[in-house]
Amino acid sequence: MPVIGLLASPVDLPPLIIGLEAWLDALLFQPETARALLDRLTPFFVALGRAMFSDGATALAVTANLANRFTVPHQVMADLSRPALERALAELPGPVILHHGGCPLTPHLADFMGLPQTVGYVVDAGEDLAQARTALGPGPLLLGNLDGPALADLDPAEVDVRCGQVLAQRSTDLQFILATSGADIPLDTPPACLEAIADAACRAGGVKA
Repeated sequence: MPVIGLLASPVDLPPLIIGLEAWLDALLFQPETARALLDRLTPFFVALGRAMFSDGATALAVTANLANRFTVPHQVMADLSRPALERALAELPGPVILHHGGCPLTPHLADFMGLPQTVGYVVDAGEDLAQARTALGPGPLLLGNLDGPALADLDPAEVDVRCGQVLAQRSTDLQFILATSGADIPLDTPPACLEAIADAACRAGGVKA
């Protein structure tokens, strides 16, 4: 059973320390300040990521919202965010899965291709999996496309249908993993809904649940 550690990238850590407004101000208008903060936070990110791998993580799911052109201009992504990701991820000893983090990812996948250690991408529930695969090409893992926070509002039959639709669409894609695109699954989600996800995946794969 794979164990995936969750970690905010160096470009997403500063809002937790100085606030989002101050971090956006630095990214947009004070690039040297932004670089200095990224230099301070990258060793922390790397140390925490290495600790997760040491403790048994199979891979890390990493957000990079402040490297996404949905959030920041192209120049910030190219000059600050992408280089910071390259430096940090190159120091990790295991695979990374890039998570959309709530931002549209498919239109910007090209910005994140070729990052060190990055083997897969989780797109949001509203994004088109076929378009994402076209953008990625045949190699990387593609993960999605269920909406985790919405599972509590569905019954098991509805979950089964949604899973079946996604799996049917990606039936020839051997690098696809059915996953909840939003990490938060409400505590009142009926266990049968979660079982329906596993049953649908096993049925599509021709194995027993």
